[in-house]
Amino acid sequence: MYPTAVLMLALDERDPAVVEAFLSLAPRLGLQQVVVHHVVERDALPAALGLPAAREATAPPEVQARVDGLRAALPDVEVRLHTSAGSPVEAADALQAELAPDLLVLGRGAAGAAGGAAGQALLRHARCTTLVVPDGWRPPARGAVVGVDFSDEAVAALATAARIFDDVQCLYQYDERVSPSGQPDGEFRADLERNARAHFDADVRPAVGGGQGLELQLVAAHRASEALLTRAGADRVVVIGSRGLSPLAARLLGSTAERIAARAAVPVLVVREKGKVMGFVEGLAHR
Repeated sequence: MYPTAVLMLALDERDPAVVEAFLSLAPRLGLQQVVVHHVVERDALPAALGLPAAREATAPPEVQARVDGLRAALPDVEVRLHTSAGSPVEAADALQAELAPDLLVLGRGAAGAAGGAAGQALLRHARCTTLVVPDGWRPPARGAVVGVDFSDEAVAALATAARIFDDVQCLYQYDERVSPSGQPDGEFRADLERNARAHFDADVRPAVGGGQGLELQLVAAHRASEALLTRAGADRVVVIGSRGLSPLAARLLGSTAERIAARAAVPVLVVREKGKVMGFVEGLAHR
């Protein structure tokens, strides 16, 4: 599923939650190799002036201790340390280009965007499925909640969740404010639910391995992010599909995955087709 995972460790208060969450999910991720990536940030001025770097990119002993702990916890998985110097985003981009990982794991502060502006940029620059773990969250997860809008990305997210979690809730969010004029609310919801369930049974279940046990739940909310965050509570991982927007397209068009990853009190798994990059025009057409 995810043979190669890159685990970004910042050597700060986010690291324990990142490591614990990752290890709690590891048995079902199909891991073969874990690369712990630590970035030693440097002042960009010397490089801009053509001056030599002040020091080599050397990981502190605390990072090596984390690596040793992961090796002990994952005896059948190759765990190695990769240290870079400079901008976290540029370093992560370079490592992704070199390794083509299947999974990227990031920490996030207790509030705000994933790890601040740098973390948000890391999520935007990801070229694979990404797990964002908020500081303070502790496993185990009771299951997962997945948003289902019947897109290919949503079906991929649901299939991923079904492989990792035994208990998966499938939510179809609708906005009750947009019911057709003249149609009673109860009649509108009944028609919507009947059509959604028929679509789910005919098209989604067959595409999801083990999907026979899944049930679609309709939730009235103004936004999908609101419905997912409410249902996730404090113990369900949010799994959401991503269109694979480029960083610029994500900035211009907005991203439900980014909004959820920035606010959730639980880990968020953003499922993305590996290597896929959708530009602004294509992203606009798929909205």
